[in-house]
Amino acid sequence: YDYSTYLTTLDEIDSIYIYGGLNSDEDTSTRLLKLDLTSNSITEIQTSISPSGFFAASNILINYNTQLVIGGEASQGWVSLKQSALWQYDSWSFKTVNINQQEFMSARLNPLLLPVFKKESFSKEIQAKNLTDFTLKSVFMIGGEMSDYETYSAPKFSSLDLSDSSNWNWNSLDTGVALSNSETNNGINQPIDLDEIEGALMIYDTFVIITDSSNSTTDKRDTINSETKNFYIRLYNSTSFQSLDSIDYTYLNDSTTSTKNNKSIIIAISVIIPILFLIIVAILVLLLFRKYKRLQEEKEKEQELKNVLEFYKGDNYHDNPNNNSNSNINHNG
Repeated sequence: YDYSTYLTTLDEIDSIYIYGGLNSDEDTSTRLLKLDLTSNSITEIQTSISPSGFFAASNILINYNTQLVIGGEASQGWVSLKQSALWQYDSWSFKTVNINQQEFMSARLNPLLLPVFKKESFSKEIQAKNLTDFTLKSVFMIGGEMSDYETYSAPKFSSLDLSDSSNWNWNSLDTGVALSNSETNNGINQPIDLDEIEGALMIYDTFVIITDSSNSTTDKRDTINSETKNFYIRLYNSTSFQSLDSIDYTYLNDSTTSTKNNKSIIIAISVIIPILFLIIVAILVLLLFRKYKRLQEEKEKEQELKNVLEFYKGDNYHDNPNNNSNSNINHNG
């Protein structure tokens, strides 16, 4: 089978699912195979819902457990970009995608799909190393061909906005690329030409192109030396498509610094709070001790005063003449 779609997710990394493709008779297949990498076995499986058979589609992991399938051709015609298939939890589902009325998005075979991550997740996933939280902001689509495998589908560059989970939208990027290509960018801007792109990837905010066309001003280095070709790297801003001299780590650095500052604050608070607690306890103990000591002193003074009063009462009793006469009367009687 040729042009099948290979599906795998991070929640089931030991399995690869293979769907569709063209058989030797060029018939479109609806077969779904499961390759178990643990047991090295292949089984054909059935799902309650499945798409029409298709081939030459592209797919990309958009979160921890979901593969998005874009493009391709079915036995009864093209697979529209207005309808996308999703593979998750060993089953199929489908998503309607909006296309601006002013945009024209033609179907295509084998487009190149690149992930564009949310900026807020740059340092979070790196520092926490928690891939279960990763999700894409958008999908950057490059090229794709018509059925003759020679003519590019339009637009050549486009983006699928995934930021609103309930409302996905396709947007053409051809105008932005054309505007960037028309600018000199201080004489070093190298136009983006789809015919020259051998491969591409996205690194944070940097669009990286691998090409076999050299430009001594902007190309960074040979990536492959072969008998026939040299390959070079070009760097562009993923939004403005302006040429860059190096990968843009600006947001990552800002986010990392912010995260480090937040961690420092948390550490400082975790140290200060116990110290403050100990200080408060020590002050309370001191106040209670002073109060206890004061009460003890007051009790001692009261006791001394009682003793003095009792002493004077005793002396007055013995010195009183009436007390003596009463004693004599009682004695004579």
